[in-house]
Amino acid sequence: MEEDWDNLIVLDSCRFDLFRDSWDGPGQLSSVLSMGSDTTEWLNRNFNDEYPDTVYVAGNPQLRANDLEELFFKVNNVWETNWNERFNTVLPEVMANNTIEAQKNHSDKRIISHWVQPHYPFIGETGAEIEHRSLSGDGIVENDQRNVSIWEKLSQGLIDEETVRQAYQENLEVALPEVRRLINELDGKTIVTSDHGNIFGKYGLYGHPGNKFIRELLEVPWLTVEGSRRNITMGKTLHVAEENVDVNERLQDLGYK
Repeated sequence: MEEDWDNLIVLDSCRFDLFRDSWDGPGQLSSVLSMGSDTTEWLNRNFNDEYPDTVYVAGNPQLRANDLEELFFKVNNVWETNWNERFNTVLPEVMANNTIEAQKNHSDKRIISHWVQPHYPFIGETGAEIEHRSLSGDGIVENDQRNVSIWEKLSQGLIDEETVRQAYQENLEVALPEVRRLINELDGKTIVTSDHGNIFGKYGLYGHPGNKFIRELLEVPWLTVEGSRRNITMGKTLHVAEENVDVNERLQDLGYK
């Protein structure tokens, strides 16, 4: 929060090398080391004060799960209002639209837009095929492992690594056109980054386990796109009543235990 930006776009679980090899839009790209190897660590180590100048647009339910909503001027829980039941996630277009709306309504506030992709569930062509093969009971997954995470399946050899890597890359590629659109629509200086990376079997680890200080899990993009700066002001926090949505159910849909 001490860095200089007006808009912070957080692509959940996005490795630096994945972003570097996929991004063809504007800006200056560098890498930084995250303060955590999972979202909970990233949230709690970065947000430990009050931020009455910041609106948080949340596609990931972890902000509520970690009781951090009251730190911000306002939180827009897109995972509550715009959950996609087909893919069990929040889609990139929806996040872009909600973020644009947040800036229109609060042009004097910093905006954090925390997307789900490239985090599982996979929404690209390869990912859809994984879901079909993995959950339809055609021999790849046995013993009713419907609730086993994609990373556990990979570690058990139930899905091959190349397929999962391709699905993970596609998840980012599906999101990037909406990231570019959002950058073009937003006023101010924009940063695109991630909360943590992902790992595919190195040191026997899969996914993004917490408390693992390994480069593959900590190195994330830091893309800077300059723009006409906004006048940011403080304001009294606006607490919105929770809707009747089970945060634990949403977290399970995203692959969290």
